[in-house]
Amino acid sequence: MSMPGKTPIPFRGDGLLTCVGYTDPDPVQISDAQETLADITVTIRNDDDRNAICKEITITLPVGPKPTDLTEEDTFSRLVSSDINWRLTKVQGERGVYLAKPKKPTVPPGDEGAFTLTIGGIKVNKMIGTAKIVVTEQSGKPITSREATAVLAKLPKSFAFGDFRPDRILVKRGYALTLSWEATDRPGASYVLSYGGIEEPIADKVRQWTLYPRQDTAFQLRLDYRESGAPAVTRTLSTFVTVAEPDLITGKLTVLGTARLLSSRQSIAAGSGKLTLDPEHSTVIAENNKFIAGTDGLLTVSVRSHVDMTPATARVRLSKGSWTYTAAVNTRDKQDGECAAPLVLAVPAGALLDITHSGKSGFSPRTNWLGFGTGLLSARPAQTRRGER
Repeated sequence: MSMPGKTPIPFRGDGLLTCVGYTDPDPVQISDAQETLADITVTIRNDDDRNAICKEITITLPVGPKPTDLTEEDTFSRLVSSDINWRLTKVQGERGVYLAKPKKPTVPPGDEGAFTLTIGGIKVNKMIGTAKIVVTEQSGKPITSREATAVLAKLPKSFAFGDFRPDRILVKRGYALTLSWEATDRPGASYVLSYGGIEEPIADKVRQWTLYPRQDTAFQLRLDYRESGAPAVTRTLSTFVTVAEPDLITGKLTVLGTARLLSSRQSIAAGSGKLTLDPEHSTVIAENNKFIAGTDGLLTVSVRSHVDMTPATARVRLSKGSWTYTAAVNTRDKQDGECAAPLVLAVPAGALLDITHSGKSGFSPRTNWLGFGTGLLSARPAQTRRGER
């Protein structure tokens, strides 16, 4: 259960039930010139797969004149429960304390048991700051007191900060994704976008950010606001994007089904430079046996001389940037005409390869490519000689 158009404020603690807060206005605003009111709604949900037992829920608001208080007056205009099973009342003699009790203590899982509790018409005090809201539940078997807290930012009147969203919630790996949000340009306000261990300061008037995620990513947009003589106020918005066929980074992997590490084998024929792929791929011609690795992979190279024929050699030149490596195998002095063992090379993505087989007569080369992932070993375009077009 969510509140459309509102920014969720998560409660964190040891509660058996999941609580999320919403405010109206969003965010809570203050004014020196006039009285400002706010509504606080707490959505309550059982996210387990079985019924939960809850005998009562208490919501406590901080009362007083300080920046860490929400209201100076222990008053309200209305109390609303969305579920007739739950009745919300003000606890007499206790400042800022509201109690919800059910007719039946059973809370079904999911949407069936979800409900909201609203405290409306709260008179917000005139101090910029951060107020802590506490939800206490008497729940479980045996009944135990459990607590969760949420933090509400109180900002100047007409201050906007919210509606943080991606232009799509599912994006292809490496494709453009645009995040957008609403925010107020005001002295003392600064914004930071965080994702994947990166923090990007956001310049004034910037309300969109485009990037190219390669794996599922959580984004956070943080507001830091400070006025002279007032404590700093921080508010954070969050969103999440799922990436189709993402890059995978993991420390430990447990596979309960079939896992495929290597892509389909590719075989390379000598002499003509023809690259013959598996049936699902097309044939590629590589001039002068020059190739480029589309992903990390393993290259195996061997050569066999026909009996009583002259020796044959297989040679690979591997380069990437300023780094170059050359390796070769041959059949010299082998009675059966086979090289001692195939040459196996680990090849990084983007590396350039020159693969040659040589011998005067009667030899058979074997060169195979096994890529990690979906990249292929592709033919490199022929270089144009100086003066040609």
